[in-house]
Amino acid sequence: MEEHAVFYRGEAVGKVCISEERPYWRVRCECRMVSGEVLRLISSSRGRERSVGVLTPGHGALTLDRRFTASGLPFEKGAEDLTFRLGARTDDRMARRSPDGGWIPEARPESLFTDGDIADACRGAEGVLTRAAGGDTLIAVPFSHTEPFSMMPIFCFGRIKRIGERDYAVFRIRNGQIVM
Repeated sequence: MEEHAVFYRGEAVGKVCISEERPYWRVRCECRMVSGEVLRLISSSRGRERSVGVLTPGHGALTLDRRFTASGLPFEKGAEDLTFRLGARTDDRMARRSPDGGWIPEARPESLFTDGDIADACRGAEGVLTRAAGGDTLIAVPFSHTEPFSMMPIFCFGRIKRIGERDYAVFRIRNGQIVM
């Protein structure tokens, strides 16, 4: 059995256990109640993040209990850099009704990309926002007509959009790749 800490906003809030139950792998997660939002367990390894599943609230805790085939496991078991965190899941219908469109801050935009060069260009970018869009992720990077753009290698794949009081270059990502 493999055990990992689960983080929420930089703080350890629970644990995830991965065990083999042939022919499946069972992923069990239990975290303390940290938010009234719907949260999902997100794995991160080799610069790539994937959703493991949505946690269920009950009895003062958030839990997840899922089984995966070896080929369907949403992370690389045993990877040295494997980490887990909780993230908000944005329901697109709710996002359309909220004044900010459901955008949430993304502290590590490089973790959204599988391409190493793009991930390196994103490292350290500030003010980045994300939100769910169907099965894809939208990433919004602050944009100014008078300052250098922090993520120049992907600039031509985005579109400029006003979010709140600021302009952003917005990109669509699917499975760690930019979608045009």
